[in-house]
Amino acid sequence: MSERVFVLVIPGLRMNDLEQMPYLRKLVCDVAPLSPSFPAVSPVVQTCMTTGLLPQDHGIVATGEYDRATGELVRKRKAIATPTEYVWMALRKYYRDFRCDLVGMYPVDNSAADHATADLLRQSCAGSDDCAAIMTAMQESISGDAQLVMTRLPQLDAPGHQFGPSSQEFAVARAKLDEDIERSSQHAINHSAQERATPPLWIIASEYVIVPVERAVSPCALLQAGGIRIAADDDGNISKNTVRVMVEGQSAHVFIDHRIDSQSAAATTAQIADLFQSIDCIAEVLDQDGRARRDLAHPAAGDLVLVAETDTVFLDHTAFLNHTADPINLPKGAHGGPAETLPQRGLIAASEPGVLMGSSAMSDFDVAGLVLRQFGV
Repeated sequence: MSERVFVLVIPGLRMNDLEQMPYLRKLVCDVAPLSPSFPAVSPVVQTCMTTGLLPQDHGIVATGEYDRATGELVRKRKAIATPTEYVWMALRKYYRDFRCDLVGMYPVDNSAADHATADLLRQSCAGSDDCAAIMTAMQESISGDAQLVMTRLPQLDAPGHQFGPSSQEFAVARAKLDEDIERSSQHAINHSAQERATPPLWIIASEYVIVPVERAVSPCALLQAGGIRIAADDDGNISKNTVRVMVEGQSAHVFIDHRIDSQSAAATTAQIADLFQSIDCIAEVLDQDGRARRDLAHPAAGDLVLVAETDTVFLDHTAFLNHTADPINLPKGAHGGPAETLPQRGLIAASEPGVLMGSSAMSDFDVAGLVLRQFGV
């Protein structure tokens, strides 16, 4: 059983990156492929990791959310709010003084949780991409009293999307990430020595993998070209079958307003599905049965969910128009699609042998159970 566990959640980290990261390679001994849930975006994957549940069970199915009662689309939620139990809540049941620090993770809404009393969960740099601030906050948590520290390190994220995962910019960021991990590890070793404590267990988990892309498409532009009315973000008026699209990299949720004419809305849904199924850069158009097949059978998901081909990224309409005018700045990398092949899967690794229990492969929702076992739960 471990006294302290430090989990590093790293977007963009691939299995083959380990060979180019000498310190991380030395730090870990158990390594296995790790598959993110679909859609592979931060709030979804992080909630899977911290609850042990699939998206259709914990209810976080996208970065944003759509209110079917009002027709309002929020493209980026302020915080994750789910009634399910998180790992730190489970551990507080066994350890009265248990504490968890989240550093750089997507904000978690504690207000409705039974455990909202004071000191169980502390959050810093929530939702931030400021690497320097996150590193400082993580070192403060290492020097603190939290038994579980979960930190998202975003060093690979921006260069992976902007320049691609095979770029020199990505390689430079990867080297810097390795240095940052070494500095934090040494800080933990020194702190443990000062406190005469056992060195912590490190668990490294990819949040998602960024794959190279060559094509960009706007689902909104495709709908407009097909004669489907799209609601503008500032359009407060409701008209029949208004459609809203929430783009998430290599996935997109399509919502059809059912408030006025549900029969007509069903016909529009079928029309939109037929339209998208004829587009060669769209790999899948998930209806109700398709969403269930992808473990996304939840009312918060779109009426249709689009999956891009692996070489394609979806853009919202404004970004698409901007990139059409300036194609040089198109994204060179993307994430969000299902992890069906090894290059789309990341890794999970541990600093002590036997932690992964000989697993040949794991999924993001396995991380919660893995953490609980380290504390004897």
